[in-house]
Amino acid sequence: MLSLTRFGAAGVSRFLRDWGWSLALLPWCLAAAAVGCSRAVADEQVQRAPLGAVGFGEVAWEQYELPTTNLPPPGHDLAALTQRLPLLAKHGLALVLHWPSTELQQQARWDLVRSATELGIAVRPWITLPDAGADGAEPSSPNYAATGYFPNATNADAWCAAARELMESWQSRGLAPTTLVVDFEMRRERLIEFAALSSAADVAGVLSLLQRNRDAIGVEGFARAKQTYADFVAAAHQRGFRVTVSTLLPLLDDFELTQDADDLLRQGFQVPLDPSTAWDSISFQVQRTLYQSYAPTAYFVYHYARQARALFGARAAINLGVTDPGWAVDTPAYASGAELRQDVEAALAAGIAAPDIGVYSFYGMYKTDASGPRDPSQWLQPPTRRPPGWAPPPDIATPIIQTLQRMLRSALAL
Repeated sequence: MLSLTRFGAAGVSRFLRDWGWSLALLPWCLAAAAVGCSRAVADEQVQRAPLGAVGFGEVAWEQYELPTTNLPPPGHDLAALTQRLPLLAKHGLALVLHWPSTELQQQARWDLVRSATELGIAVRPWITLPDAGADGAEPSSPNYAATGYFPNATNADAWCAAARELMESWQSRGLAPTTLVVDFEMRRERLIEFAALSSAADVAGVLSLLQRNRDAIGVEGFARAKQTYADFVAAAHQRGFRVTVSTLLPLLDDFELTQDADDLLRQGFQVPLDPSTAWDSISFQVQRTLYQSYAPTAYFVYHYARQARALFGARAAINLGVTDPGWAVDTPAYASGAELRQDVEAALAAGIAAPDIGVYSFYGMYKTDASGPRDPSQWLQPPTRRPPGWAPPPDIATPIIQTLQRMLRSALAL
């Protein structure tokens, strides 16, 4: 529970003014849950009619090591990925390829790009920086501005320099310009801390972390980072590249309007997302498995996809997941391909075009788990043919999740 007393009388007054109305949601939530349960049974009785496509446009592949062994999972390497390229070509899927900045000239990656290109697969580089390590996590560290894994406000110059090097190498090899993916997230060491505090329901700890993030960057530093990325996008466009930005779901609730200047939550998350920058698409990670403790349904995806569409129009995109937890080994994942299909159907119903729907991750579709090798076809199911105006039934979880995320924003402003 959020302790209101720590904010003082004025803070309590403001908090109640902003959030007292949320108590009125409870009867509606309960009613929606009852309706949703009754409609969900009927929904599963709809016969699926293949549409000839999987309903999404890209899959991501991330290189990572298991923390228990410091080795990649079995079968999780570039050679195995190369063998799976024909599957992507068959379904017309683009590949968002993780590309560590320390491996920009790795020949195996360039060979994979060439093989994919020959099969007609679009490869979209997803660049990350090195981890900070034990000595680089503090702003005073000499390596701080060149680390953090995810691009954000703390390492804008280093990330943009790596991306420029990749573009130069890309075109020097005679490859046609492609789409670059900017995965705006908090520094990885901070994101791990944020996840631990959130899991422990330590609201005061979460707010303290976000405030420390804001203080470390400062308003002027945050503005400089926005401009650095805007300049990079302009330079990429001059070369013929497209640039898409992907970011965490809570930041979608940081926008009331497309040009909302109140970016407190974005500052706290170290994410200098400025919609006035000429991003070709703005994608939010509506990954409902990450919210599994609230038991959201596909309505969660539908609701947030509609919100993104209302704010950002044709630039709105959605990332779904997850099929595999990646380096965050405790992250819940889809239990089956049917759950992914339902989320794809929800995003399509919300008005997101199939090419603007991505899935994390491709490896999770073919990996070997406790029950043996997975059948990729189970994760590449065609969406159900739905009547015009169809939408998944409301659930009780989605308004609760949104209320909590907006409460976080309001509490940060106190």
